[in-house]
Amino acid sequence: MLDQLPPEILLNIIHKLDNNNTEETFQFLELKICTLLELKKVNRTFYSVIDTLKESWIIIPDKNISDTINESKCDEVIQRTKELITIKKRRNMDIDNLCKKRTSIKTFRWLMDNNIFFSLTNIKTLIVNDRIDVIRLGFFYKEFLDILFNRFYIDYTKGTEIFSITENINPLIVSAENKRLNIIKLLLETSTIGNPFLEQIPSLLDMSIKYNYKALLSYLVVYHYEKVSSYLNPRMISSIIHRIEKSEDILFYLIQTNKIMVDSKIISDLIIKDYNDLFIYCIKMYPEELNNNYKEYIIQSINVDSIVILNHLMIEYGLKIGKNLFSDLFFRKKNYKVKSIENIIENYLYLIKKECPIIRLCIDYSVGNRYIYRLIDEGYSYTNEELHDVLNNDNIELLKYFVKTM
Repeated sequence: MLDQLPPEILLNIIHKLDNNNTEETFQFLELKICTLLELKKVNRTFYSVIDTLKESWIIIPDKNISDTINESKCDEVIQRTKELITIKKRRNMDIDNLCKKRTSIKTFRWLMDNNIFFSLTNIKTLIVNDRIDVIRLGFFYKEFLDILFNRFYIDYTKGTEIFSITENINPLIVSAENKRLNIIKLLLETSTIGNPFLEQIPSLLDMSIKYNYKALLSYLVVYHYEKVSSYLNPRMISSIIHRIEKSEDILFYLIQTNKIMVDSKIISDLIIKDYNDLFIYCIKMYPEELNNNYKEYIIQSINVDSIVILNHLMIEYGLKIGKNLFSDLFFRKKNYKVKSIENIIENYLYLIKKECPIIRLCIDYSVGNRYIYRLIDEGYSYTNEELHDVLNNDNIELLKYFVKTM
């Protein structure tokens, strides 16, 4: 029966659903968004009538609510301020539910055409759900832009407060927290004049490091270097090295383009992270750092079992370190890698004192017999305890070699 009614009658029925409508005004105030969206599903006629609606809801802004109603209703609106705030909150909740779903872009366009706009909380939900298409659509509506780019609605004080008790609804910060790089680009690149988000680029640099967000860090140092350059001091670079996983390519870019200064701390940190190629590049480009700090680099390579760097320094460069210092450093360690022990025996046995418990170390870490044979032949010390452990491990070949040499 309803599908037989003319569109004019259906439209009148729809307008009567809201208490605000009179013969003079046909804008909704209290009507729920979901109610009208559900009516679109009744039949094709309802869909067609509702789909053609424009500016159907009264806009309820954050300020000057009475400006949106005709003068004859001004007193009434002032009296109903609390009610209007409640209605606005309900609208925002309805919008938020739509933002959490895979609501079509057509539906969002219809809502904006009908004066339904977003709060910062709604925009946060869009960001969390990666609805950059809806945010792009909002750029064609003044009301949306007024909320998104209004510096007075954005709390800058929570920029890098990861453990803040209060919820952060700053769109740029929310985008960084949820690793939405495309939305960050949209917010920063859409406007270069009067864009409040450009002032927050240094905060993004901090967040990229704290959240291990490599893609954001790369974007900032390449496209917004002038805004972050003053923050890229040695301490910040050290944080990047230790907090950003696999950051060697970014560091290569910064060093090769002379965008950062390199010091001994940075070079030492490269050893810790096993960034071998970058370390070799740095000591070649900064020979004074190598000359002044090579012992520190050798010590660090021993401490972290960096075979490549240790061999590069002591074999390729021919750098020297004292026997006592080398032995003390190596046996002071709490943990070892088998490959590292084998490398010491193959290349640096002349720096290991005879009384050092290297045979004990090899047995504990199940180093291959051929390495232990060499140590026995070279006269390194062992005790009956080592023989007992070899027997318990059923390593008969090694036990025979011990007995033969005795």
